Amino acid sequence: MNFHDLITAYSGRRTGLHCLTVFQRGKLVGEWYAPGRRRNLPHMLHSATKSFVATAIGMAVREGRLSLDDTLAEHLHRELTQQQALRAQRLRIRDLLTMRTGHETGSSGVVWRGLRTSWVDEYLGEPQPGTPGEEFIYSSGTSHMLSVCLHNATGQSVLEFLEPRLFTPLGFRNHAWSADPEGYSSGGNGLTIRNIDLLKWGVLYLQEGIWNGARLLDQQWVRESSTPLVDASHSSWNGTGYSKDAAGDATESYGYQLWVRQDCYYASGMFGQFCVVSPDTGTVVAVNAALPREHSQSFVTDLATVLDFGQAVESPAEMSRDLTLSEADSWDEFLGSFEAPDGTSSVTVRRIGPAGEHQALRVHGHSPLGEFEFLAGIEEAAESYGPMPMAELHHSYRAERALTSATAKRPSGTELRIDIDYLSAPFRDELILTTNGTEDLLLDYRTNVNSQATELPPITLRRVA
Repeated sequence: MNFHDLITAYSGRRTGLHCLTVFQRGKLVGEWYAPGRRRNLPHMLHSATKSFVATAIGMAVREGRLSLDDTLAEHLHRELTQQQALRAQRLRIRDLLTMRTGHETGSSGVVWRGLRTSWVDEYLGEPQPGTPGEEFIYSSGTSHMLSVCLHNATGQSVLEFLEPRLFTPLGFRNHAWSADPEGYSSGGNGLTIRNIDLLKWGVLYLQEGIWNGARLLDQQWVRESSTPLVDASHSSWNGTGYSKDAAGDATESYGYQLWVRQDCYYASGMFGQFCVVSPDTGTVVAVNAALPREHSQSFVTDLATVLDFGQAVESPAEMSRDLTLSEADSWDEFLGSFEAPDGTSSVTVRRIGPAGEHQALRVHGHSPLGEFEFLAGIEEAAESYGPMPMAELHHSYRAERALTSATAKRPSGTELRIDIDYLSAPFRDELILTTNGTEDLLLDYRTNVNSQATELPPITLRRVA
């Protein structure tokens, strides 16, 4: 297997790799983007964000702003209840870094992103029956406490702290970092960066903290971070968070917010966001994707196999797009406004462009999960900005303004399919309208990857205009 085989094996119509870059033997040797993706387009990292928070902690330790034996309580800077204080005093920063907090279950951003109350209070309210420093339990809430500690120790959010220390020296562009209701950078997820910048972060670690001859991170920190400090095999995803499981669904160890294998270590985010560092082969691979969870887990193993074989990077051929023309000529039965009898859902489809050319469709509507609006090119992609709604289908993510690439096709005379690709996220939605020859339409809406449901129940709509 080589890199081209890897891209082919993990590519599908609605899931697959979005971009893959490779640094090998001291230089950038491979850069591949799926159709619609490009170098300057940022991508959600999901939980790979955690590794950047750990980088910030390492830099703060280097500057003497905090130490690994500081307790969480020392850096909360708020009044605590007696129970909150006891829990915070038990936790050291090193326990947070290695996910050994004494919790029985771990929290996920899929739940926390919907909270409008304090994430700190939420975390300190979680039962903590075990002893910190012992067993691993993966939790985005734990990583968020690292963000809180750094913010209160330095007076800057993680985003502000890393700007002059990491993002500017490495030449990051177009990055963004979401925050919790109190203004703390989301520590468990929330960073969006370009794939090429994710690769640069991995190269910094490969070079043990050196960038262009300057030391940005202590060598000892990089080595400790990538050491297998704790067995992480007994933590399993349960749909909304993590729980202890004798079998587990991972085989790796864990360092400081990094997954560690014998042959490599890596930052990892939901749906296939990876930065894999292989010191033995001098290789870094950065990947953004939309992969189901089971494929994400096998991808790293297959990638490690490629690296173990010492494969030099080939220039992978660009994946060809399906440009099959529709057999149907008329779109009229799908144009207009349609609404559910109870008023909870609607869709309006308008034709955009010179008469007779049917260049694009403007689609607007709403469902019980939110409003959607985008431009869809007919038989070829069209880009536009609009909301990314339906957080329940998108791992609880919602955006007011997201770049989409959408394509409308007619696979049959009774069906209109619109593929909606959110270019800075792993999510690729599909809106399907089906007619039975009457004034009614059946609306189906689904997404490619999610931690919970991936589709809405079918909705019957009736023409109103």
